Amino acid sequence: MLITIGLMSITVVLLTKNINNDLSYFVNVNLYDSKAVVTKYLNPTGILSSWYAGKEQGEIWGYTAHDLYRTQEEVDEYVAAVDLSYLWGGTWHPGDLKYEDITGDGIVDNGSNTLDDHGDLSIIGNSTPHYQFGVSAGLAFKNFDFSMIWKGVAKRDLFFGGGNNIFWGFRTWNQSSLFPNHLDYYRDQPGDKYTGLYEGDENINIDAYWPRPYIHNGENNKNRIISTRYLQNAAYARLQNVQVGYNLPRDILSKLHLQKLRIYASGENLLTISKLPKGIDPVAVSSRWGAGKTYGADRIVSLGLIITY
Repeated sequence: MLITIGLMSITVVLLTKNINNDLSYFVNVNLYDSKAVVTKYLNPTGILSSWYAGKEQGEIWGYTAHDLYRTQEEVDEYVAAVDLSYLWGGTWHPGDLKYEDITGDGIVDNGSNTLDDHGDLSIIGNSTPHYQFGVSAGLAFKNFDFSMIWKGVAKRDLFFGGGNNIFWGFRTWNQSSLFPNHLDYYRDQPGDKYTGLYEGDENINIDAYWPRPYIHNGENNKNRIISTRYLQNAAYARLQNVQVGYNLPRDILSKLHLQKLRIYASGENLLTISKLPKGIDPVAVSSRWGAGKTYGADRIVSLGLIITY
């Protein structure tokens, strides 16, 4: 197997000191990207489950799915025209995910699962982090100073498998992990004090983001096959460090017989900008037990005093 690696690294340094006697600042920006592509590999059938010439590291193959079935009429009409038995041999219901027949052959499947015949599968994303960046900047005014460091990834796609209950919310009873966003699930029946979230028609939510939940994992997993609808944008930006400080003026230092006295406050990982669901750290997206089951980044706030005699 031969892999060609394309690298890009850009560093921009803007440094201005002493705009005047009281003010100075600095800005540093760096950007890095790489891509690995297979140029040669012995795979005569072009099977997608192995390496093949032209494959880019991190490719995500999946089905096209834009929406849920909102009514029983939609289910009946689509199932009558398209064979979905490859994905699920049971009954389809309103609130299930509508996988698209993009080939138009009347069946949704992966064909022979090869490059020449991949059925309704297509490359829908890439899990490799692209355009990783860092920004450091600071400002000093008289005896005060401020600095910050940002890091992040501008482009990355992820799909979380059906066993990742932190992402999907509903699973078997002892592995359900519901957060407020998971409550936007499909409901087409009025609720009462025993079922649903609300009593009466207020419970109905056919425009939901999440599919209908089931007690049986097999039925849940039919809606969790890799698809475009639940492909996640894993780009992020994190404020890794911010610091504010004050240096005692020289005339006071001399009276105290000190060379330096600095007081500062520092914060680590104070802010993360991410579109991933709550509980999933974009830096540590997986663990042995699934997505979101990591400690993530500790948020630390500290105060410091530096004295030099």
